[in-house]
Amino acid sequence: AVDAADDVFLAAGNDCAAQGDVTAAKITLEQWCEKRGCEVPFLQVFNLHDMDSDAGRYIKGLATCPRLAAVAGKLMGVKGVRLYQTSAFYKKPSHGETSWHTDLHTAPLDTNGMLTFWIAMTHVDTEDSSPLLFASRSHRDFALPYWYTMEGMIQNSGRSYPIVSHAPLAPGDATVHHGWTI
Repeated sequence: AVDAADDVFLAAGNDCAAQGDVTAAKITLEQWCEKRGCEVPFLQVFNLHDMDSDAGRYIKGLATCPRLAAVAGKLMGVKGVRLYQTSAFYKKPSHGETSWHTDLHTAPLDTNGMLTFWIAMTHVDTEDSSPLLFASRSHRDFALPYWYTMEGMIQNSGRSYPIVSHAPLAPGDATVHHGWTI
């Protein structure tokens, strides 16, 4: 049960994260979970490129790198691209799987032209290292969001998409996938 004290505690963690102090936010979350007897979920931090810190400036330089923009433009067949957001997901090998989803479904964009660059920050050697799995070519199945429920997407709806992992990845290696790829 969440009470007023929990709201204050969680707000403190959010303040830490908003200021770019991921370590302080992580400690706050660990304390909250320990108090509640629950496991710390994997951490997500968004729009790191806007943070006024050395890490924020590094992420901004990486995310706005002309070379990545050129790759994105070439893959989408356009002359220019825009950065929607940056995010970091801190997952330990013990953290569970992320359910099947599409990135574009959660973005408030009126376009089909969206790519996600997933850049490994640590070695991703095996399935225990939490690599991304893709339902290859699922971005071309335009009927999927209209005729199948999320449960159907999770079970792959008998669509027989090849499930692909790009592990192993070294720090700095990247994968790119379309916004509608499951």
